[in-house]
This record gives sequence, C-alpha cells and structure tokens, in this order.
Amino acid sequence: MVNQPVFPSPNAAAMGVFAQFPAGSFTGVPPITVPLYDMTFNDISLPVRLAYNTNLVKPDNNSSWVGFGWNLTAGGMITRVVNDKPDDQNYDDDRKYISSNVTDVGYYYHHYLSSSDWTTKERIEGAALDMQHLVKKDDRWKRFTTIRDYSPDEFSFSVGNFSGTFYLDPYGKWQVRSQENVKIEISGSDFDSRRVTLIDGTSLPNKKYLKRITLTSAEGIKYVFGGSPEYLEFAYTYQVNWGGLVSARSCVKTWYLAQIISPNGKKIEFNYQKGPDFHHHILLYEQWYDTQAPDAGINYSTEIIEASYLKSIETEAHIIDFTTSNKTTELLKLDEVKIVSKVTNKITKRIYFTYEEGDSKYFKLMAVEDKGANNEDLGIKYQFHYNTLRFPAGDLSEHRDHWGYFTSRKLNPSTYSTFVNSLQADTAYCRAELLSKIVYPTGGSTEYLWEPNDYSKTVSKDRSALSNDPTQYAGGVRVKRIVNYDNKNKVVGSKTYQYTLENGMSSGILYGNPSYKYIRHDLFFFGSTLPLTDNNTGSHISYSEVKEINNDESYSITQFSNFDTGIGGEYMDNPRLTSFNNYSNPIRQIWNDYASNSHERGFPLRERAYSKAGALVKEKTIKYQRFNKAAENVRTYIMMVEPWEGGDSWEGSATRIYTNAFLPEKEIEVVYNVNGEDPITTVKTYSYTTERLLRYVRVFDSREQAISVSYRYPADVLSDEVPGSVYSKMVSGHMLKPIEVITSKEISGESFVLDAALNTYVVNNDESQIVLSGQYGLDVNTPIRMSEFTPFQIQTFSEMRDHRMHLKSSYSYDENSNLVAETREGKHNTSYLWGYNKTLPIAKIDNAYFYSSPGEQWYGIFFFVDLMNRGQRYPILGTCSFPKTVTTTITRKYEKGDDHESTFTVYIYDAAHNLVTTYTDFVSYEKTSLSVASEITLPAGTYSVEVSSDGLSQTPYVEEVTVRMDGLFKNPTSLPFYTSFEEDQTGTDEACFKTGRKSHFGSYSIALPPYTSPDNKFILSYWSKQNTDSPWKLVKQSIVIPREFSSITIGSANQYIDEVRIYPEDGAMTTFTYDPLIGVTSRTDANDETTYYEYDAFQRLMIIKDHNGRIIKQYCYNYTGQQTPCFSITGKATDSNRSATIFVPQANAVYQTPSRNPNP
Repeated sequence: MVNQPVFPSPNAAAMGVFAQFPAGSFTGVPPITVPLYDMTFNDISLPVRLAYNTNLVKPDNNSSWVGFGWNLTAGGMITRVVNDKPDDQNYDDDRKYISSNVTDVGYYYHHYLSSSDWTTKERIEGAALDMQHLVKKDDRWKRFTTIRDYSPDEFSFSVGNFSGTFYLDPYGKWQVRSQENVKIEISGSDFDSRRVTLIDGTSLPNKKYLKRITLTSAEGIKYVFGGSPEYLEFAYTYQVNWGGLVSARSCVKTWYLAQIISPNGKKIEFNYQKGPDFHHHILLYEQWYDTQAPDAGINYSTEIIEASYLKSIETEAHIIDFTTSNKTTELLKLDEVKIVSKVTNKITKRIYFTYEEGDSKYFKLMAVEDKGANNEDLGIKYQFHYNTLRFPAGDLSEHRDHWGYFTSRKLNPSTYSTFVNSLQADTAYCRAELLSKIVYPTGGSTEYLWEPNDYSKTVSKDRSALSNDPTQYAGGVRVKRIVNYDNKNKVVGSKTYQYTLENGMSSGILYGNPSYKYIRHDLFFFGSTLPLTDNNTGSHISYSEVKEINNDESYSITQFSNFDTGIGGEYMDNPRLTSFNNYSNPIRQIWNDYASNSHERGFPLRERAYSKAGALVKEKTIKYQRFNKAAENVRTYIMMVEPWEGGDSWEGSATRIYTNAFLPEKEIEVVYNVNGEDPITTVKTYSYTTERLLRYVRVFDSREQAISVSYRYPADVLSDEVPGSVYSKMVSGHMLKPIEVITSKEISGESFVLDAALNTYVVNNDESQIVLSGQYGLDVNTPIRMSEFTPFQIQTFSEMRDHRMHLKSSYSYDENSNLVAETREGKHNTSYLWGYNKTLPIAKIDNAYFYSSPGEQWYGIFFFVDLMNRGQRYPILGTCSFPKTVTTTITRKYEKGDDHESTFTVYIYDAAHNLVTTYTDFVSYEKTSLSVASEITLPAGTYSVEVSSDGLSQTPYVEEVTVRMDGLFKNPTSLPFYTSFEEDQTGTDEACFKTGRKSHFGSYSIALPPYTSPDNKFILSYWSKQNTDSPWKLVKQSIVIPREFSSITIGSANQYIDEVRIYPEDGAMTTFTYDPLIGVTSRTDANDETTYYEYDAFQRLMIIKDHNGRIIKQYCYNYTGQQTPCFSITGKATDSNRSATIFVPQANAVYQTPSRNPNP
C-alpha cells in the first residue's frame, strides 16, 4: 500500500509543521514568537501569538493567512493523516462509482485486527485479498489497495500548551500519545452524513463522516473540535492516470476548535467562516518494468480543501475579531485583529498586519502594529526582515530536494539515478526567503543566522541499524546563532549553537535515505507539505548533542535521547511483528512497517553547564520510564497489493503503533562551585498511577536523607462506589487534580508525616459546575507516624479525614462560580461582589458574610388520592395565592399501580374558575410514579386545581396526585451591596462621576433581602453632588436591616450620587471600578479614599492619582517613533524596565514620584 500524499489547508499545514518540527535544539528549530494578546477568562488562559518555523518555507507550501513561514496560534485544531483509508469511511468510494457492497470499510466500523491471531499469515492474507468483494472484477486492474481499511489514522491535536496524537485501537477505544493526560470522547452523535458529488458528476449518497471530537485535559477542561461544517475542512482527492479516474476520496482532514468549557461552566466560543477552496496539485511519475502493464507516464493528483478561517473568539467579557481579505484567488490574509469589550461594547485594541506587495503565494509578513484603542498613527510595531535570496518566479514544483526544500537545480527524472541526484540538498540556497531579523517596538532587534542541516549517521531502511557516514548535508536549516541588539545596535546577548560531537563529527542523524523504488514500478512524488518519501516520520533529521554558547562564553551541552544514545539502541525503532507475501522471489517491498519510537526521542538525557573558564558547574542526568508500553499501542497492517492477470500479488506486515507515555523516573543533579569542586548531589525519583498521574516524588540529598511527597486524586478517595459524589463526577469528567498531598520523611527506617494539604470540592449551580469548597492543613508540631495518619476518604454516607487536619479556608460561589465568600480559620470572613456582567470583582468586604435571595417566594400544595373513573374530573384539595405576578413552577407527581397505564390531565383555574392552563402527562404500565415540572408566569390571584385520568381500560383505579405551585417574584437581592452604576442603563450620567464612568442622577432605591441574623447593623455610605460645579460629599449613616424584604431610598431629585455601599457595621469594604479588558480605574479603600488609575491608548498604566486628584506616579514608555511625553513633576525619577518579549532588549519605562504638597 502506497498512501497518497496529504495536503491540509495552508493554515492547518502551518500548525502541523510545529508538531512535526517542535522548537528546540534537538531539531535545530528555535522558538520564535510574537505575543499579540493574552485572553484570560476565569480559569482558562488563551494566548494569541504569532510563531515562525523555517520548515514551513518550502516551494510547494503556500503562505498561511499570516505570511510565509508564520502561523497564528489562537485556539487549536485536530488534523488527520489518513493511513490507507479514512477510519470513518462507511462504504468504498475509492472509484468513480461505488464498486463493492462493503459498508464497514473504515477501521472504526470493523474489528478485524482484534482477534488473538491477528499476526498470522492466514489473517493477513485474508485482509490482503479482500478485493474479492469488488462488484466489477476488472476494477482490480486499477486498484493497489484493499477494500477495507486495516490501518488506523493518525489524529494530531494542538491546543493551548499541550499537543499529541491519538489512534483508534481494534477494540474501538481511543489511545492517546501525549505527555499530558488527555481523554478523547467520540460517540455516535458525533457522526453525520452528507452527499458527495465527484468531479465527473457522480453522486455518492450518505457519505458518513466524523464531525465532532472532544478532548478533556487533566484539569477537566473540555476542548470541543468541529461540529457544523464551518468548523471542518473537507478534502476531496482525485487521481487520474492512463486508465482515467483512478480514485476519488473525500474525508474531513481538519477539525477546528469550537469551544473551551471549564469545570465551573465558563466557556470560550470560536467562530469560523469558509474561505475560497484551496487546490493542491502533484505529479506522480511512473516507470513500469512489467510487460503486462500498459504504458506508463505522468499521473496527476489533485486535492481540493474546503478551507476555514477563524472569524472571532468570544467569552462573556471579550470578543476577538479577525478581519481578512483576499491575497490571491485561493488565499486569504489576516488584516486586523480587534479586541472588543462585550461589557462596554468598545474597542480596546487594534492590531494590524502588513505584508509585502504582490500576489505571490509566498507573501511575507513585514510588520505587526498594535495601534491601541484609538487607532494611533504611531503604534507598538514589530518589523520583520528576510534573507535577500528569493525563490525565482514561476512554477517551482520541480525545484525541491528530497525533503521538499528549495533547490536551484531542476528536477531531472530521465533516469532513476539522475532523478535522485537532482533532489540533493542545495546548501547555497537553503536560506532563501528565511526570516533574518525582528525589530522590536523598543528599537532593539534579534538577528537569526541559519546554516544547512548536516549529519554523520543514517538510519538503515529497516530501522535496525545506523551507518556511520562522512558529514553530509540534508535539506532545511538549523539555527547557528541568535544575537540580541539594543536600540543603538549594541550586542546585549547572544547564543551560538554547535551540533558536533567530541570527535568533531556532526551529531546529526538522518532518519533514513529517501526511498522511491518498488519492485514493480518507481513512484516519484513531489509537491510536498511534509516529506512524501515512504519512510517519513516527521522531522527528517535531529541532533543527539548540542552545545549552546552564551555571550559571556559560558556554555552548556545537552545530550538527547536519539537513535545513537541510551543503552543497547533503546531508542531505535522496533521491527515489525510478522510479514508474509506470495511472491515467487521473496524481495521485500514494504519498508515502513516498523513500530516507531519517535515519541521517546528528543528528551534531554544529560545536561552540563560550564563556566567561561571551562569548569563544570552543574550536571543533570535524567532517566525515563516507558509507561505500560506492552499494552499502550494499537494494531495495524501495512499492505501492498498488486493485481495482475495471472493473479494478485500481495505483501503484508503486522506491526504496532505505540502510544505509551515517556516520563521521568530519576533525576540526578550535581552542583559544583565556580571552580568545578565541592559537589552537592540531589536525587529525585518519580512514580506514577496507572492513569499517568504523578504518585510520588522522592528527594534524596547528599546525606541520603529522603523527603517524599505523595499525591492522591479523586479516584483514590472513593472507597465505595458513590455515584452522586462530587469526586465521582470529577473522575467521570476527567478532572484529575490532586485532592490530598502528603509530605513524609524516613526516620530510622520508618515513615513519618511532616505535612499534609487537602482540597475538597462541591458541585455548584444545579450540579453543573465543580468548585473548590475547602482547604485543610495538618496542624501538628512534631512528625506523626504514617501508620497513624488517616488519608482523606469518601464513603457512602460520610467523609473521613485525619482528626489533625484543620480547615484553613472555605469558599462559596454564585451561580456563575464566582467566589463570593471566603472564611479563613473558621472566623475571618471575606465577601466578594462581582460586576461588569459578573466578570470582574467590584468589592471586597472583610468581616462580612455574603447573603443573597432570588426574590420573594410563595407556594401552594394540592393533594388527591381516591378511586378515579376514566374521563371524570376531580377537584384537588388545596389553595394557592400570589400577591404579585410571579414565575411559577408547577410540579406534578403521580403514584399508581403497575397493573395499568394512565394519562393524567391537570387543570389550573383562577379565582373566577376560568381555565388558565392544562398539563397532560402519560404514565406507562411499568412505571408506578412520575414527577414532571413546567414553568409559567401567573398574575396575582388565587388558584385551584382539578385532575382527570384516562386510559385503555375503563376500570376505575386508585390514583394519587400531588400538585405543587412555587411562585417566585424575581428580584435578586444581596448583602453586602455596592454599585457605581457602571452597568445601569437608565438614570445615569456619564459627564459627572466620582468613580468609574457613570453616576446616578436623582433619588435611588435599593432593594434589601430579609436578614435574620442578630448582627443586622450595617453602614450605608455614598457620595453626593448637588450640581456639576459643586464638590463631591460623603454621606455615611448606620442602618438596621429588617427580617423581611425591604428597601431604602437615597439621594433626591436633581442630585448626583455615586459609589453606594452597604456593609456590616464592623466590616471593611474596598471597591473597584474598571475599564474592562484594560484595568482598574479606581480603588476606594475602607476609609472612603479613592486612588485613580489612568491608561494610555495601548492599555498601559500611565498615571496614578490620589483621592484629591494629585499625581503620585507617572509612567512614560519610550518606544521607537512613539514616545509618551512626561511633564516635569517634583520628585526623584527611578528607572523601571518593562520587557517587550523574550530575548528582546527591554523597553525603558520611567515612573516619576512627586513629593506630596502639604498645601494643595
């Protein structure tokens, strides 16, 4: 089986390359990022940034929407490499018509490889010869693959700060390969079907596809990918050769991130739009050596991608809007990113992207400029410079090397030898089009120097050995030197990288020589996004040892896990399990049937740091463990089937795809003095749970004394099956946070507990959210025996914890999971109030309990039990009256025997016996009880209820009916209370305010909840102003909160009021106002004194003023071409640095502190 090349859309390809070539000295790829915006919402963090990777700079790659070599990281995606056929393909459409009766084609639908004899010849031969299912036998002539799919696809995900791959095992379970603990959720409802029309007009109905995939992190955060078509990129692949249309295949290649959902219910929503379809064409040269075959020539393959582009990201507080335009007929470019506050509906940031002129598919990003909220003429600008070597104009499909990088030589396919030689790396042009410099807003810059990849070892074709070669070049580049300059072009830091071993040879290893030749024909692929040779495994080269030399001539050397490191070739790939064929001459054709260990390569094994004088000052060695490798893998067949008139030839191998985690087991760190003497050794060992969670960390110092830290998780604290427990919900929701952490020490061979910490959780807001409820600490003065310590445990009817664990803090939340109350040591209470659409804390009140009420409530209960004749109405005893119009929940509960079915109808009447509404509920034979609730708005009045029963049988039965009517006059109230009128839409004034951006004009009424505590004495305070010219005056008085609902009115007509507070008499309140997404604009302390904060157009703190409006601190930001003027104020100036980005010369920010004037 020769898989056809896979071409994702440019944006999906850009993100995929970052997974294939991760940043790090192991691959020679430096991390190059430009921060654009950090979206933080509740417990979810979403960085929006640009990232650059030299491996995107290839002739057959198109620019992503942010330019050639760049990728925009905002959200995430899942991409798929189709192995053989799509896993979700339900029927065979690998022809221009349905050519078989098989409807379980994809790996997802059949479990052929689940049998214990899956590696036998009989089983492999049965898979290889499944072409017997073909309806038209002459189709065999044009088919080089089986009907069914026997190789699971590779799904790669990248979101937030974690990434990995997952596969389907033959038992229908998803296996994840990632350093993070990730759960994959896919169910039947995540599939859909669509009609597919091929380029020849053939229509294929009911094409099934996977539309949605959900990933859950170990923190319980869900990432939902895909869903509706705009979140999916469908790919249509057509191949045409001498026989016409050989294959036509369609599937989803990319699922974009649609939602992030935290355990407390908070969400980030992503919206996409469809762009122009993207086309990718390749040529497939064939040279046949068999007289039975027809004449060969050039085949054509086309893939059409339904490209999707990110349109916006939304939370309750933010909108990030992405504006695009056409750069070419097929490619969009990102022009602008706007940050908008949903609370104020104001733009807080505008970021513009500038590209080089022209319509080339290699368009470059030249600048990114933050112009702030006001679209400033001179913004905060990053500028990008590139190597002056350029790709020539015209078609470059024949100007690429083995690995897809540019070469000035033209492809020469006249013979196999000239073909291979024309694909050698071009060291003279390998730097063409590459990024060479970034100029930062400070005027400083970073320069990147690149050099060709080289290697001195090559992995053999069967992956069993390494060959030692003279140092040779491979395609692509590695970083040679990174130099940082200040705004005066003075070097302020640098790193130089050397990729050589002690013997002077390159430490580079080539992952196998490119292979194009098969026994029957030669296939010459070109047109690659990633290398398309049959033995590609991602990055084609890596470096086992890298030396990093700092600007001060100190240096470090890192050795990585690789083909040539470790013990006994432990990082080599594993051979296939079995292989069989029916060739008369047993010449092996399949070479990509090994079990790759690439997920275990690239980890640091030994790190050494040296001083400028060459003295070893620190050394660290790391040993890893392969976690459950024998079980954590999936099964796959690698097949080659060639149909001929004389019979089908086939070859097949059984092999594995490993998904095991590769985790640190032991770290030994030795620290020396500056002369490389007096070593101090620390040893750490790690052990893990079966779910790959850290169980123990043991630290041994130079005196061999050991401290152990153990971690217990939700599953560990469940001693019984407790389905309703919050910890059961945490387990099912994959929320794997540590519950209890215990620190212990070995003393005379016995373990003693030194410390312990416990976090407890509860469900919040109708069990839809899981929140932290309490934090406990161990209260002991001396160590206690581990055998005498009681770990936290949940049983059916109780919680068990050690009696010495004392509650340190407890927490309460509102319906949005915002913290509203914190109690420390059981007596110090702090309450919090939230505003700006419940997204920001607006008040902190010490020594206060938070109390809230949804509004005034009334209820009535009606009850009936008696023999009921079918179709007859019966009054139900009870009454219910509402003094106001209320939202009413009407709950009906029915009890009956299991010898009949009943259809009940409940009738609601008003006081005049007018029918208001009816409810009909069916209770089947097998059910003996049913409870149903409905909601309706009812006006003030008195209500009565009747009931009837009907059914197939006319026999009367004894029935029991209870109706409860709960009325709520929705008027949410709470104490303590605070408002600065920022969210009020009426009665406000935006020209005159004490804090924030609004005040209230006229009298103002405050609704108060019933307060039953004896400590009902509160302070009411507010600021008032008679007219726009008069000063603000503080009004402060004591009030008593009654036990029933009440209200209080403050202010008067034609008066401004602001900063209204109600808090306990013995409490202390601090309040805040904001410009949402920018920062705090005021802070008013417990003494009613306000500090004011002002920001410039770029959301940077500019001025701090005291309660009298006097400047107490001012910040000046001196960026190139854009300086904030600082007027002279009395006081000593102090320099403070603000970093623009990593490795960037720091921007100079000056804040000035004036001396206080005693006579303002």
